[in-house]
Amino acid sequence: VYLFKSNLNVDEWGAIMRGMVADTTGAIYLLEENDQMYRLNPGTGVMDTVYLHDERTGERIDFHCGFEVVYDQQDYLWFIGCTNDRTEGRLFRYDLATCNVRTYPYPQRFTSLTYGPDSLLYIGTGDVATANEKILVFDPRMEAYRKPEGTKLRDFSSSQLINYLFWDSQTTLWIGTGGAGLYQYQPASDRLGHYNSLSLI
Repeated sequence: VYLFKSNLNVDEWGAIMRGMVADTTGAIYLLEENDQMYRLNPGTGVMDTVYLHDERTGERIDFHCGFEVVYDQQDYLWFIGCTNDRTEGRLFRYDLATCNVRTYPYPQRFTSLTYGPDSLLYIGTGDVATANEKILVFDPRMEAYRKPEGTKLRDFSSSQLINYLFWDSQTTLWIGTGGAGLYQYQPASDRLGHYNSLSLI
């Protein structure tokens, strides 16, 4: 169903789905852009709202620009969002056992997220004012943000949004931007390739 109306505000946009992932039981989790997550049981077709509560205060977690949700194959779902003014990033960890959420704030907004073969989270981030987009790493064990290990990835910068991050089966990281083409990073050789108009630069 498509509804058209001029001058929509954020609260009138409706259910915009920004992420989807399945856990080891087969349950599918769907992330809405603002404030909501849902759990679908494929066997019964029943979809339930996942109530997101802060693990310390018990209060409901509010977020905006929710995007991408990943499963670490252990205990947690991870997803990203931002503050109301969309200038600062938020990484959220949802505990599948307790149904509680832990929040990790960051001073720049987040645009993309993926779970790496090294069990680290890779995040596209940038500064709205300078349009300086970079790759950030979050270590779940240390619960800390840091720069990537490889020199080429650590020094990577784009004037365009990093819209998508993806690790393939060959442990290559693909970086999709909003206007600067596609990048391919190979950590074994610390090599960064750039595709623009389907040709390797």
